[in-house]
Amino acid sequence: MIHVSAWFDNTRGNKNNPDPEQWVGYGERTVDEMAHAWMNVTYLSDDEYKKIVQQRAATTVAKSEQ
Repeated sequence: MIHVSAWFDNTRGNKNNPDPEQWVGYGERTVDEMAHAWMNVTYLSDDEYKKIVQQRAATTVAKSEQ
């Protein structure tokens, strides 16, 4: 499963926004696109996958306890 989230700051407060008055809307063309997701594929054995899942679970628990 791949989940991608993107958000944009099109306000005057964003110093990198060249034109805050420019209308921005949804579009299917590549010139309408404001987010591009580059994906890499890594092949894991079952044991490697289980180890990573355990590490992430431990990190999640540690962060929630802070």
